[in-house]
Amino acid sequence: MTNSWIKRYFVLYNTSQGHFLAYYSQYWESPLYNPERNERNIIDLCKVTFIRARSKNRDAPAFSFDVATI
Repeated sequence: MTNSWIKRYFVLYNTSQGHFLAYYSQYWESPLYNPERNERNIIDLCKVTFIRARSKNRDAPAFSFDVATI
């Protein structure tokens, strides 16, 4: 079994409706470089049960983390 890791680029938003973590496929798709592009997906941090600063997976690349939601 092989794991194929896919890089994602994250932006943390603080809005009046709460905190959201949006991610993008490429860094140039983020609002800093291209405000017209939409995020790949959004994670509502109000629904997060825990965040692990380092991934539990031994094969995880550097700077990876785990997010568990409801």
